[in-house]
Amino acid sequence: MSHRRAGPICGSPLCGLCNRECIEVTKLFDGCISRISDRQFTVNLGNIQGQPPYTFVSVVSSGATTVSNLVITPPTPPNAGNERSRVEFDATVPISVTYTDGAGVTHHVSSSVKFHREVFLHIPDASIVPATVSVSTSLVSVAGSFTAFDEVTFRCCIMQITKVVAVVDLLVPSYGFCEFPSCDEAGPCEAFFNLPLFPPFA
Repeated sequence: MSHRRAGPICGSPLCGLCNRECIEVTKLFDGCISRISDRQFTVNLGNIQGQPPYTFVSVVSSGATTVSNLVITPPTPPNAGNERSRVEFDATVPISVTYTDGAGVTHHVSSSVKFHREVFLHIPDASIVPATVSVSTSLVSVAGSFTAFDEVTFRCCIMQITKVVAVVDLLVPSYGFCEFPSCDEAGPCEAFFNLPLFPPFA
């Protein structure tokens, strides 16, 4: 098996190593996952469409989470071992609200929710290339209602991953550039492509 294809390693992992590569990657220094149950939000939809009455259907997250008001409080005393810093921030999560109008037509409206978070994470020492806090959020709700003409209140489940990351130049061993096998084509030409290149011997 080629060492230049992804997959399990058979035999010694040293067999086939040929280079030391300097690659630019996003290094993860620490991270944690939060599971938040039954969180309630009220959002104004603004550009609501269709004819009332409106019926709430669902809410899902629909984009990248924005971090603001970030405050990192180092452990006391500093540099004392494995202590973690308190990381506080506001997370703004884009959402898509689905509802039906009085005619039974389904509509989708974009909005966002913002909420405060506090977690403990290991923060690396100061450097020329600083570490940053990155947050990704998945939110879903099927329980909600219109509390005003253009306002919905819903309860949701949230899964959020908070990471401490930095873009670094990392030296790693490699087997060289990847080699890709031919794709298994699907379509009208598949039978033609599978023919032998030359006629077989009689």
